[in-house]
Amino acid sequence: MRLSTLALLCFGAVVFAAPTSKISIDVNGDGDDDGSDSILECKNLQLINGHILSAQCQACFCDEYQETTLDLNQILGNNNAHFEWGSAGFLLTAYNVRLEGTTLKADLEDVFGDPKPDEIDLTERIKNVDGKLTYVVPAP
Repeated sequence: MRLSTLALLCFGAVVFAAPTSKISIDVNGDGDDDGSDSILECKNLQLINGHILSAQCQACFCDEYQETTLDLNQILGNNNAHFEWGSAGFLLTAYNVRLEGTTLKADLEDVFGDPKPDEIDLTERIKNVDGKLTYVVPAP
């Protein structure tokens, strides 16, 4: 797979992104190797229409916050009543979807169509990368 030409320079870190994954270096000192900041540093985190994560996040070298969104339905699926990263379409079988802090909660249908409560911590894979909510795929 050929690496894309995207390189983000932020506080001396270079983040290279491949079309379906991300390789980066930890220089912001948060212990992650994803070259990004936690979404906990964003303001006004909210859920729109049960699947659009919205927030105001700070870009590198900028004091201002910018509005950013991420469609969770494109990166989260339902695997037998459990949220699953890297899948899609959880909203088709979800009820009572809500955001509590950085935790997405919902009743998800199992294989028999019975709804079961589940939750997922969005900080596991969603980061603020240069002012944008970004799904980060862990390195293999």
